[in-house]
Amino acid sequence: MAQKYAIAYHQIYRWVQRYLQDGWLGMNDRRGPADDPDPAGEWGRLPPPVRPTRSCG
Repeated sequence: MAQKYAIAYHQIYRWVQRYLQDGWLGMNDRRGPADDPDPAGEWGRLPPPVRPTRSCG
């Protein structure tokens, strides 16, 4: 995969490790100063999923 996308193996390894440890929250960009006090970052601002309702009939 690293050769296919021209990305260093160690970078993909780090992304996989972050995902395995923290899930999607681990994929947030952590560069620079933290100006968002929300620890979930941009993934925490996603709307909740819409759940289908049961039909009574």
